[in-house]
Amino acid sequence: MKKLLYAIALLALAGCSMHPPSSTAFMESLEQSFDSNNSSSYSVKVQHIKYSHSADEWDLPVGFEKSSAISPGYVVGWGLLPSPYFHAGAGNKYIAIKGWVSTIWLAAFTALYAEDEDESTEESETYSDDEETLDELTAFVLELFSGGFSFIQQLPIGDHLRIGVEEYISRNFWIAHFTQEDFSNVECGIGPYISFRTQQHRFAVESHFGVIDFSDRKRWTIGLTYTYTK
Repeated sequence: MKKLLYAIALLALAGCSMHPPSSTAFMESLEQSFDSNNSSSYSVKVQHIKYSHSADEWDLPVGFEKSSAISPGYVVGWGLLPSPYFHAGAGNKYIAIKGWVSTIWLAAFTALYAEDEDESTEESETYSDDEETLDELTAFVLELFSGGFSFIQQLPIGDHLRIGVEEYISRNFWIAHFTQEDFSNVECGIGPYISFRTQQHRFAVESHFGVIDFSDRKRWTIGLTYTYTK
């Protein structure tokens, strides 16, 4: 039962939408990975989000992200958007794939299936009740999955300017607030961006245009991203 309670406690901490992490920060890390396997990038992103299904529903989340090169063309990292997440991807300065998953969801999923060294192997009524509870919690955890996948194409212009576009699909989860009735949905969309680098600093404007649950509901996002690479 300890792992069940732990999983529930972790899920209780969840409550933030998992919008796609910064494309420009990821591509900057990816591009620098070919120059140094020890490079790391740190980025801060501020984005303004508009939901079409509520006239007064605007969000202004602030995100932080760290990305590290593990070998040329491969990047892993973590971030806060503001919910914590892991991300990883591969590619070059022209094309890349990237995935991300909620850290809270991953921790809850791991806790749910962690081996309990003190668990008795004897069959009992209590054990059967725990198994039924485990099945119910498994369905609950899968329902709260939060993460996504994206495909990025980028056009380098000289040494400093980059323009690109990202196609993505993600599953979002949050605690409903105000007049919002949703607590989860699937979003797919496209995200054009432009960025400029000077020395170790990159500044970018990113946007996303998404469709929610494959319906007529839309989400628009505009964001400013600063990335420092060392």
